[in-house]
Amino acid sequence: LAPLDSIIASSTSGLVPADIARDIPNPGRLLVAHPFSPPHLLPAMEIVGTPEMPPERLEAAVEFYRSIGKQPVVMSHAIPGFIGNRLQAAMWREGFHMIAAGEATMEEIDNIIKGGPGLRYGILGPCEAQLGWVDQREAPGEIDEERWTILMQTDWSRLPGPPLTDALRDILRPQLLAARAKRPTDDAWEKRLIAVRRAVDNI
Repeated sequence: LAPLDSIIASSTSGLVPADIARDIPNPGRLLVAHPFSPPHLLPAMEIVGTPEMPPERLEAAVEFYRSIGKQPVVMSHAIPGFIGNRLQAAMWREGFHMIAAGEATMEEIDNIIKGGPGLRYGILGPCEAQLGWVDQREAPGEIDEERWTILMQTDWSRLPGPPLTDALRDILRPQLLAARAKRPTDDAWEKRLIAVRRAVDNI
């Protein structure tokens, strides 16, 4: 029923667009626009198109979502579960490991996340938050072997990290420089965190 040049957007939480579009005419019109619940309150949205989707069509979808108050993030690769759900799943798995081993309860885990990293992640993402730790000894563009090995291979998690290879260093360096340039000062993000705490406490 839809015109052949119309954009078809799926809100799937995990299916990659190429799989959804496999049997439809003109797969270049299909993309995934995955919101987070509740979608009317959380602005982030993961956007990824099929390999056949023209860049201008993808940009048109991005502009539409921006116009309704969303904060779309265009993913460079289509992976099952996308970014947010894969990160959430890693945390869930570690939490269930702790519960199964008798190391923590569900209530303890929820209270720690709600009153700790969860509040901070609204201001600093997990990568930005770690920069405050590794930046204590590193010069811009440098990757301290000891500190990054601790981050990647720490026994704090049952999920092993990737080895710190030369190829990974080459990927990390430009992204670290960009992240450091955008990271707010400690004073700035702490003021925002205080405002968030006050808002949450007053609910």
